[in-house]
Amino acid sequence: MQNTGTSIHHAQVHGDMSMYANRVFLSIIRALGIASARPERYEVILRRAALDDLAFNLPKYLENTVRPVLSNIRTLFLDFSNNSPAVHVDIDGNKVMCANYYLRQFLAEASQLEHLRLNFHAGRYSSRPNVDDLLPWLAKPVSSDGKAHRASTKPCFPYIQPVKFDHLRELDIGMARAESKVLLSLIRKYQCM
Repeated sequence: MQNTGTSIHHAQVHGDMSMYANRVFLSIIRALGIASARPERYEVILRRAALDDLAFNLPKYLENTVRPVLSNIRTLFLDFSNNSPAVHVDIDGNKVMCANYYLRQFLAEASQLEHLRLNFHAGRYSSRPNVDDLLPWLAKPVSSDGKAHRASTKPCFPYIQPVKFDHLRELDIGMARAESKVLLSLIRKYQCM
């Protein structure tokens, strides 16, 4: 996909730059789906801004439109931050805080990824990037037992199971500090790729 040549940094936007970037991102994904386009590469490099988790919140009515776009992407570069509050998820009947919930859903749909670059930016809900939540999720092994989590009676979102990108050859983690044990887990999970 070609660079749009549009700089959102110079756009006359009222309000939050991340909110504007989120809307542009979702509009492009939607337009690709409506046009039945299947780009293999999708890059969001914003430099002075970042997408927040709400950018990846695909409304139900768009799921069938954008799912084919996401499932065809081979290279995905994202600049994102934790500018959205965490949501409560249900893990075996327990209500647990989960940052980057919608990003997890988005990544779970991108099953053909070969190259993933995640640039972490600090946000208003934390002075440091939300590496401690997303990278361990990416490093977790995929459950092979097929056990479903028990549903909760508490009002919360369903847990997004860890994914394994079977075609992943390159994983880049930018602008972040991560614990060595998490990085080792990521290496172990994807070393056979």
